[in-house]
Amino acid sequence: DPHRPLPLVLFPAPGVTRARALEVLERHGRPWRVACTSRSLNGLIAAARAGLGVMAHTRGMIPPGLLGVPARAGLPDLGGIDIVLLHGARAGSARGPADALAEAILAGGDRLQGAPRPGPALG
Repeated sequence: DPHRPLPLVLFPAPGVTRARALEVLERHGRPWRVACTSRSLNGLIAAARAGLGVMAHTRGMIPPGLLGVPARAGLPDLGGIDIVLLHGARAGSARGPADALAEAILAGGDRLQGAPRPGPALG
């Protein structure tokens, strides 16, 4: 019901997905309410699985047990964000783990480049 506040499952402020979801919903005049907040992604996923509300999430990485909200639901598209990975050449004990993390992030980013874009990112 577009006239009832949309229940949201969100990270606490500040958060990129929270800020984006609230800004887009406000801009489109869509009423909303915070149904649940959690500092943990697992907590947000559990709340969404329990049906407490919808959460803003990357389209290409929707967790198992959740579905993207179909376009027919009439929710505005959240658009995209740019993620920047700063990885220095500094030597030290963290170099190995930092290299491994950078490689994992970049490998995942390559996988997401061609991710399908069905409907809004609220899911």
